[in-house]
This record gives sequence, C-alpha cells and structure tokens, in this order.
Amino acid sequence: MSLYNIEDPEEIMGRIAHPLPKFDMEELYNPTMVTITVNNEDAKMSSPWQERDFTVPRELICRYSDYFRGAFEGGFAETAEKATMITDVSPEIFEIFMYFLYHNEVAGADDEEEPATWAWSFLFWCYVFGDQYDSKGFRARIFEVIQIKMRQPASYNFPNGKDLEVVMNNLPSSDSLRKFLVAALLTEYDVFDGDDDEVSYAPEMPANFLAESIVLSRRLNSRLICRHCGPHGDFGQCHDKAHSALESRIGGLQDRQWCQYHKHDTDLERRVCECRRDTFAWKFKEPKTPTSLPMS
Repeated sequence: MSLYNIEDPEEIMGRIAHPLPKFDMEELYNPTMVTITVNNEDAKMSSPWQERDFTVPRELICRYSDYFRGAFEGGFAETAEKATMITDVSPEIFEIFMYFLYHNEVAGADDEEEPATWAWSFLFWCYVFGDQYDSKGFRARIFEVIQIKMRQPASYNFPNGKDLEVVMNNLPSSDSLRKFLVAALLTEYDVFDGDDDEVSYAPEMPANFLAESIVLSRRLNSRLICRHCGPHGDFGQCHDKAHSALESRIGGLQDRQWCQYHKHDTDLERRVCECRRDTFAWKFKEPKTPTSLPMS
C-alpha cells in the first residue's frame, strides 16, 4: 500500500523523520549521563527567573549539538565533571529541545498542543537557541513549524515588529530564517503594493528588517522588468547585477520552493523534507491572493 494511502496524516508524518545522526550505539546502550543546569539569569527573553537540572545521555546531546559536543567531549572541565551550566536560556525552551532529542520532533514534554499555535516570539527564541547552541536538526524542526504557522488558515498573520526584533537582534544577517521572513513578507504578503493599511505597518518593523526588505524588493522588481529574466523575457543570458537567478526561485515558499531557505547537506535530506511537507499540507491552505497584514 502506498504511504500516502494511510488515512491519518499524523501517522504518516511520524514515519517520515529526518536522517538521524550517527550514534555510538555502545554509548546509547550503556550511556554516560551528563547534567545541564539551565537558568535564564542572562537570557534576553523576558520571563520569570527559573532554574532546572536536565540529565541526558551524553551521546544523545553531543550528536545533536556541536556546542555540547565541544563541552562534554572537548577535554574541558565539563568533560570530567559531566556537568555544565547555561544561564541565557529559559528552561521552558530547553525542555522543548530535550523533547526533540528523544523524539526528533518539536513539542512540549507534557503539551499536546500543536506547536504552530505557539507565539511567534517563543518560536523565534527556540530557533535562536538552536543557532546559539549549534543544533542544526533542532533549527530545522523549528523552521518547519514556522512555515506551517505562517500558512494556517486561521492565522495568516505575519509576525509583528516586536516578534521580528527577536530574529533581527539575535541572528546574523546571513541566517536563513531572516532571509525567509523578508522573502515571505514580499511574496506572500505584498506589504509594498501601495495599500495604505499595509504601508502603515512598515514603521513597526525593525529598521534592519525594513532595509533588507527594500533591497530584496528592488531586486525582485529589477528581475520583473528584465527583457531576459522577466515573465515575458526571452530567457537569454543576463548580465544585470541588479538581480540574479535567486530571485526567480523566491515565489512559492510554501510549496514548490519549500526548501529554498533550508540548509540541507544532502539530496536525501531535501527529499525527506519535501515528503514531510506533503504529509502535513492538510494543516494549511494556500491563499489565492496575497494576504493582508494584521494591524495592531
């Protein structure tokens, strides 16, 4: 029977997981346990002070995070003590990460709520954690949730200015999520189409986000009017530096270009990612026209 004939989409998605890291199976069968004490004393995310201890197999956390691999296998004090402390993360976010380590999915340990219903700011802080603690797999899963949230019929809502500050102030300009949000704003939400309500939303955006949006908008417009690259162009060789082939692939970020801003190391990773996209497409619908931005 074809995989896609299974009636329950959640069951399908559960069977399609990203390739796992290469584990030392002896370490998993007879694990060395390490303890991470987590408090948010120095966290930029606003929340009441909390502290929790998390104990996890060393092999598990080290294969999913280059940061913790360096700490626990790099010959530092943490290697001998089998313990470390981090003070810039909410224990709530680290709990999400712990769930990911064991299940290769994103969810709260005691929370059956769909992650795409979580607040934008919380999802962005989860992604920032994945970036700071160098967990590519966790970042990829959070990115997936962000893409789903952006397309859910009940929430055609682009993140507001405060939410965007989390991304713009804590991630490098080269980061894929930054680029994705800028591209989504222009191609899915049409914020610069001249509508007064949408243009009035622009001042709420962080200045660097607005600047990156304007730059990409100019590149997209340059391609549209190009006699070679435009929709009615002759497809001849183009030497115009005001745009590139990249701009031709930006549209359709939720379907045919789902992986445009993902960083897949192999073709297998990309194909698995696209297969997962197909299995949870039931969670959202494509809007037939660009979506208006929510006004505060």
